[in-house]
Amino acid sequence: MVKRNRDGELHLSLSLLDTAYYPGSWRHPEAEPERLLDPVFFYRLAQTAERGKFDLLYVDHTGQNDYVRATGKEPVLLLEPLTLLTSLASVTEYIGLGTAVATAVHEPYAIARILAVIDHLSHGRTAWFAGTTGAYEPKRQGAGRISSDLPDAEQVERKREFIEVADKLWDSWEDGALLIDKSMGRFLDSDKVHLIHHAGKHFKVRGPLSVPRPPQGRPVSIGVLDGLAELNEADIEGKDLILCSQHTLDEARIFYKLLKEKALSAGRAAHEVKVLIHLFPILGATEQEARDKAAALKELADPVAGLRGTHVFVGTAAQLADWIEEWYQAYGSDGFNLQFPVLPNGLDTFVDEVIPLLQSRGLFRTSYSGRTLRGHLGLKVPAHPYAYHEGGLLR
Repeated sequence: MVKRNRDGELHLSLSLLDTAYYPGSWRHPEAEPERLLDPVFFYRLAQTAERGKFDLLYVDHTGQNDYVRATGKEPVLLLEPLTLLTSLASVTEYIGLGTAVATAVHEPYAIARILAVIDHLSHGRTAWFAGTTGAYEPKRQGAGRISSDLPDAEQVERKREFIEVADKLWDSWEDGALLIDKSMGRFLDSDKVHLIHHAGKHFKVRGPLSVPRPPQGRPVSIGVLDGLAELNEADIEGKDLILCSQHTLDEARIFYKLLKEKALSAGRAAHEVKVLIHLFPILGATEQEARDKAAALKELADPVAGLRGTHVFVGTAAQLADWIEEWYQAYGSDGFNLQFPVLPNGLDTFVDEVIPLLQSRGLFRTSYSGRTLRGHLGLKVPAHPYAYHEGGLLR
């Protein structure tokens, strides 16, 4: 076993974007785009990632870009992601389940309730990324009353207030509020269920939520960043997990150090914000086979689609394990967000060939030690803010 210079184990998440991440890869002979409405396709991916002991499965419905989607040259996610997460919760036991939510399209009460329910159904495995609109919910789809026409600054302002309201709603039930005491005839302790009385610029919500506080206190909050140029304290405010792109180890180390410093300056411990680097692996039994696979994928790509800033690795499973170890040991990240070019084969190869190498080196778990996503990531349940608040639900 390789001697480690760093305590702990790295974290891994799997991102699912339609059929896979490489533009045009849906045309690959091993791709299965015809199964995008087949729940078993997604069940298998989630269960394979869980077999590999991944921390998180993230349903990414950002799409490639408006041009490619509008011309019909790339697939799109055909299933509504929050509904899909609910379904995946029923066929998995341990892996975290996350997706993006467009704050310009949805209302915070509805999203807070849905995510709380999924967290209960999954016994504490939910995560979410609050985006504005962008590619998450294009304007042309239409979603009733939306705010996608607001100036960018106001959309960001609305997003921050959306998150604030959701957090208040999740905290509107204190821990232990649900009694279910048959002998005393008390189903809940109304003194522990609170109105939130939120009145802001974009939302007015009385509360409380109709669902008890989630098992994780609040679902894990994801932030998505392009790199060093974007980083400021607002980007990591309230975030538990940061997914980002870095192309070189030196850049990654600088970004990692700066992010942890900003977390500390915001009054949080460095380990309370995890950093995962996007990683796009193209693996072969030999280096040449991997290069041939990369060349074949390039031939399928529409030149307009491009790639999305993800670090592309081309090589063997052993070489990838070496690369992952180097970046992790050098504090370039806390782990990696895997974006495969072709599914399910890319994930199968990684789980069968790379995961055992990482485990044998003591870099990755051999079994889950708990049930919740916060537990996998080594994050505490947020403390409840209420000691007492006047105006309990039934008073």
